[in-house]
Amino acid sequence: MVGELLWRNFFDMFTNASQIGGLTGSIGDPSGKASERPVLHEEALASNVLGLRRDLETFVDNSEAAIEAKGQLLPAEMRGSVENNAAHYSHMNIMEFFVEIGRHMRISSMLARDSVANRLRTDAKGMSLTEFAYQAFQAYDFAWLNKHYNAVLQVGGSDQWGNICAGIELVHKMNGNAVHGLTVPLLTTPSGEKFGKSAGNAIWLDASKTSHVSCDVLTCIPDYMTPLLHSSIFTSSS
Repeated sequence: MVGELLWRNFFDMFTNASQIGGLTGSIGDPSGKASERPVLHEEALASNVLGLRRDLETFVDNSEAAIEAKGQLLPAEMRGSVENNAAHYSHMNIMEFFVEIGRHMRISSMLARDSVANRLRTDAKGMSLTEFAYQAFQAYDFAWLNKHYNAVLQVGGSDQWGNICAGIELVHKMNGNAVHGLTVPLLTTPSGEKFGKSAGNAIWLDASKTSHVSCDVLTCIPDYMTPLLHSSIFTSSS
């Protein structure tokens, strides 16, 4: 979640709406994965959602406090929010999902996404329908945020480009609005592996999970990643 820190520099320019994958977390994003992720049990997923909400709300509060400490008062409409995408699927059955969302998405475009094409090319087992549909869920997340929060920009790591493009197309078709996507390079280890839970090298926002020892790994990132690290963690390179 180190990448989340980058966006604190923009809190005084944009309204921030963060979304937790209470539903999509049970699927797992296939982007950058060589095989399907194990299914999370309901208890583990609920624990993850609670932890993410706590960390994101703390992150939002601290970022806004830092802005106000500089003498800049944030109006109510500029304050960040944290949503759980399980909420906006709770009143939608599978038929409604296909009628309202599925009819707007094209199989040819979905097959062309890197997350799908790479798996079909390299994994002998192929890809399950569950993983294949992940981009449809993330796309609808953007459409929902656009409708309810007027979200016009989705940001993420470079591995999210395909999912973000799917969302841009769906927002245009469902809401008739023009929206945008922005990705940044992933922070990676010297071997090129991205930091994350699945890789076992996550850098957490939760202080109880990340010690100064585990943070030392950030000093070993490739040189070309240094500017991005400074942008994420420090307000200036000094």
